[in-house]
Amino acid sequence: DNEAGPIIYNYGVHANSLESIEDWMENGFRPLYDDFQANDDMGRYPFMWREHEPQHFATKDGTYGGSGTKCQGSDVYDNYRNEAAIRYFEREGLQDKIPVIKSFNALTSLHSFHLGK
Repeated sequence: DNEAGPIIYNYGVHANSLESIEDWMENGFRPLYDDFQANDDMGRYPFMWREHEPQHFATKDGTYGGSGTKCQGSDVYDNYRNEAAIRYFEREGLQDKIPVIKSFNALTSLHSFHLGK
């Protein structure tokens, strides 16, 4: 068949700690990526990584604080998930193999888009 296209991947909304995202990159993402690359036919399905969006919880940095549903803006948003992913790609030599779709900064001001919050 002639189908082909990129796989755009993202993870992080339930990774509520740096350790959690680092563990997932190593034990969740990497096995999936390696398995897919081993079975891909001539690179017809390249991986791309989409940055995790900022969270807009009512905390000082917008991250989930364990409770609360109100969404609000923040002066500073914690970007640890994306920073950890980039460090992982660099450490594993993947930074030139997996393009990153930047979206975090563009979405920081959109806290009012959360319906009913």
